[in-house]
Amino acid sequence: MGRTPKTDWELPVHFFRDNPIRDNLTTGQLMWFQMKTVFDTDVGNMISEYVLPTFDEARKETMQLEKEAIEHLSTPEEVVRFMRKQIEIPNRDFLCRKAVSMGGELWSLIIDKLMKNGIDTFIECAVLILSRAEEVYIDRIAGEFRQFRNSYARAEATVLLAYRGRKDALKSIYDEYTELSRSKDPEIYRLSQTVLYSIYMLTGKMEDMKIDTDQFRRLTEERG
Repeated sequence: MGRTPKTDWELPVHFFRDNPIRDNLTTGQLMWFQMKTVFDTDVGNMISEYVLPTFDEARKETMQLEKEAIEHLSTPEEVVRFMRKQIEIPNRDFLCRKAVSMGGELWSLIIDKLMKNGIDTFIECAVLILSRAEEVYIDRIAGEFRQFRNSYARAEATVLLAYRGRKDALKSIYDEYTELSRSKDPEIYRLSQTVLYSIYMLTGKMEDMKIDTDQFRRLTEERG
C-alpha cells in the first residue's frame, strides 16, 4: 500500500487497559473487512452462494438494473452522484471497483465531497474507493479528515488510515476518539468505538479480522 510514515508521538500509558473495545461489532470492523475483500473473488462467490439466494425476484431484478447502470457510468461526476444511492452491497463493491479504475481525478473529487457530505452510503463508498488510492491522496485524508463536517465520515476515515498503516496520523485519530467518546449522544459514542478499533488495528493490538461464513452472512444482513 505504499510507504509507511512514522511518528514519534505515542499513546498515553495504559491506553489499551483503560479503553477496551466494548462493542462486539463496530462499523469499523465491517469497513475493514470490505476494504480487504472488495477485489476478492472468493468473497464474491460467498455472496452468490449464501446471500443472493435469500433475495426475492423483485430484489434480484433491482440489483441487475443497478449493475447495468453502474456499467454505463463514464465520468467521475457520474460516479460521485451514483455513490449517494442506496444500492445492494454486491453492487456497491462493483461500483467501487469501477471507480478505482478511474484513478486520481475521481479520488480528488471524492475527498472534496467528503468534507461536507453526510450521506452514509456515500461515505462508505468513498472510503472503500480511497483504500486503493495513491499515497498522495491518503496524505490529504490524514491531514484533513478532522475537518470533515460529518462525524461518521471522520470515524470511517480513521479506518482507512489504519488500513493504510498511517501511524503518522495516530495523534489525530486519538484526538478524534477522545472527542467522540466524551459525547452524551449514544450514536456518536458508538462511532468512538469505530475510531478505537482503528487505533487497535493501526498499532497492531488486534489480530487482522478473520471472518467465517456465519459472520459474513450476519454482517451483510445487518448492513444490507
